[in-house]
Amino acid sequence: MTQIVIYAHLSADAITGLAGPTGDATGEALCARVEQAGQRLLSVEQVRAWCGRPDARVMIKPVIDLRERLETKGYTPTAAMRDYGIVRDGTCVFPWCGRNARLGDLDHIVPYDHDHPDRGGPTSTDNLAALCRRHHRLKTKGRWRYRMTEPGVFDWTSPLGWTYRRDHTGSRFTGRAGPEPGHVLRDDRCSDPDLHPPDE
Repeated sequence: MTQIVIYAHLSADAITGLAGPTGDATGEALCARVEQAGQRLLSVEQVRAWCGRPDARVMIKPVIDLRERLETKGYTPTAAMRDYGIVRDGTCVFPWCGRNARLGDLDHIVPYDHDHPDRGGPTSTDNLAALCRRHHRLKTKGRWRYRMTEPGVFDWTSPLGWTYRRDHTGSRFTGRAGPEPGHVLRDDRCSDPDLHPPDE
């Protein structure tokens, strides 16, 4: 039996057909996202059809409001925060990485201070981002740094100072911020940016 996880941005009445053909009582078209299909959007009719399939086990997850800020005390994100990050980011947010967010980690963009939690980066949805294990390690041990400028928009800076943006449209080179303090540039490596940044 196939298990399908749907993040439904629609009501139960819309799924069962009680809300009318366009979705809800106001006539607004509603939709859902299917995680296994790369966060592909589905229409109300498609959701109804999938829910009626005898060979599928459909799990409807509650609506996640990406405008809401979630926070918890301590280092570990809650299950709701993890779902939020997965739905918002879809994949690892390192430039040009397409690994599924569900298979990776949630990284504290501003590092969490285990010795003094009140001084470090909070465990909150505006300070967490999906990174695959490889890029999580690269960010932690490498000298790549990044920040979230708005929900789901990440600006990365390489050790050589090249900058990249990753958002819902993909990844792109954006310019040069300058090398990290103390980093010595070698002429053969800094004349042109690597438009597909190296992983090492």
